[in-house]
Formats: sequence, structure tokens, C-alpha cells
Amino acid sequence: MNINQKCFYLKIFLLATLFLFCSCARVRYKSGGDIPVFLNKSKFHRNEKTITLKRNFYLWGLHPYESVVFLDEEFKRRNLTEVSGIEIKEYMKTSDTLISIFSFGLIIPRRLEITGSTL
Repeated sequence: MNINQKCFYLKIFLLATLFLFCSCARVRYKSGGDIPVFLNKSKFHRNEKTITLKRNFYLWGLHPYESVVFLDEEFKRRNLTEVSGIEIKEYMKTSDTLISIFSFGLIIPRRLEITGSTL
């Protein structure tokens, strides 16, 4: 194998790796108004509550095109009446990354951590 072939295979490998880590997965956060949800933290809300969700995307993140998370519904499900100081983190665990790599991007798990303060 000459140097040109090695460079070619290296470029293909780098391009394939780049393609594996690109996705079109999109999460949108909304509130339907069931309970009050405030972005700014209220001075009366002192207890922190964290919700962890997992969303799977398929076909390099093309399906579903958009996953919608209703913040008020998620907190209401946990018997909270109002929430302020919302913080959202999206991340992938090592196991999620391995699933994405070994499935060649057919499955892309995403984890969502939503933290808010309450009464």
C-alpha cells in the first residue's frame, strides 16, 4: 500500500467518523400552561427537583425530526404545583455513545436533565 492509498483511507475514515457524530436530532421545550413555569428563579422556591428523561432518535437523528418536551406536564406528573429557575442539560452517557457508534447512527439516545426550584 503506497502513501496515496493510506491518505485516501485516512480521509475516508475521518469523514465516516465525522458523519457518525453528526445528527439532526432536535429537542424543543415548551410549556402548555398547566402549572406556572418560570425561567428566572423565585426567592420563595428553595427545593430543587431534577427530572431525567431519555429520548431515542433514529436514522442519524432524522426521525423523529423534533421531540417536544412539555415542561409543565413533566413537573406536574411529579406532583409539583409551580417551578422556577429552569436549567436544562442534554447529554449522552458513554453507553449511549457506544450504541450510536455500533449502530452506525441508526439509534441515537439522548438524555435530558431538567432541574427546577419549587416551594
